Amino acid sequence: MEVVDCAYQLAIAQYFPEDLISFIFSVRFLEKLDQVIERSTVGFRKQVQGRLMKLNRCIQLECPEMKLPWFHDQFMHRGQSQTVTILDNIEIHLTNILGGPEYFRRSVFTPYLYKLGFDMVLSKDKQPLVCADYGSALNLTQGPKGDTSHNIQWGVMQKQLPPGAQRVAIDYLGAKYFCSNTHHPMGYQEMKRRHLEIMGYKYVIIPHFE
Repeated sequence: MEVVDCAYQLAIAQYFPEDLISFIFSVRFLEKLDQVIERSTVGFRKQVQGRLMKLNRCIQLECPEMKLPWFHDQFMHRGQSQTVTILDNIEIHLTNILGGPEYFRRSVFTPYLYKLGFDMVLSKDKQPLVCADYGSALNLTQGPKGDTSHNIQWGVMQKQLPPGAQRVAIDYLGAKYFCSNTHHPMGYQEMKRRHLEIMGYKYVIIPHFE
C-alpha cells in the first residue's frame, strides 16, 4: 500500500517515475497486492483499490505513452458525499439561468469515472445546449502525427458537438476540499481540474466561502 500511495502522491505533483509505475502495474506486483488485500478488512481493501484506480487514471490521462491498460470500467468512484440542500439550491439557480433542466445534468460520471456535481454544454456564443444530445463517453481519434488535442469526440450521442462548443463541469467544494485556513484547493482537486481539462471540459468550482 505504501508503494501505491507514494506513486499516487507523486502523480498529484505531476511526477511519474516510469520504473516505479511499471513496477506497480506489473502482473507480479498486482498478484501480490491481491493476496494482501484478500486477507485484509473491507475498509482497507476499498482504500487500496481506490488509490490504485486513481493512480491508473492519472497515467491514462497524463502519460498515455506508457500504454498501461485501463481496468476500472466497473469501479465507480463515488467520492465524498455533498450537502444535498446546497446542490438542490444550485440546481434551482441553474434551471432559472439556463432556461430549463434540460440544459444540464446532475451527479454524472465523466469518462475515467470522475464524479461531477453538474455538467452542461455551451455553444461558441455561450448559449446553453440540450446536453443529453451529446452523450458522455469519450473517444480519442488520432490527428496529424498522432496529435489528439483537437480530435476529441464524444460517443453514445445523437450528434457531434458544434464547432467551438465547450463542455462545462461544475462542482461545489466544501471546506474539506481546501487546505487549512486558506482558499487554495487541495492537490487532488487541482489534479481533477487538470484531468477534466485534458478531457475537454472547462472546470468551474463553487467554493464554500463564496
